[in-house]
Amino acid sequence: MRHERLLQVALEQAEAQRTALAAGDIDAYLAVAPAYEAASAAVIEAGDPGPAGRVLLQRIIASTLDSQVMLQGMMDDTAGRLASMRSTRRANAAYYAGGSHTSLQVREG
Repeated sequence: MRHERLLQVALEQAEAQRTALAAGDIDAYLAVAPAYEAASAAVIEAGDPGPAGRVLLQRIIASTLDSQVMLQGMMDDTAGRLASMRSTRRANAAYYAGGSHTSLQVREG
């Protein structure tokens, strides 16, 4: 019974993290991290949960893998945006360094 309660707590924390990431709330994800780590450590310390507990353990692993996939997607998106910004900066620098831009002048009258 103790194993099952530890697994249930860890599952609740893993699902809270997954839900936070699905909502795009990285702060909520990070806020849950210490509790999830503590719950996971307790599960590991408790040892083999037996056949009944393995179902909960599989759900924890699935939720954690979902979170990892979402985090990887966020990192890939961020890396793509940074690469685009670097490319734009290089293009702008080359454009202005080459003197091929023209200044706009306002004519009166």
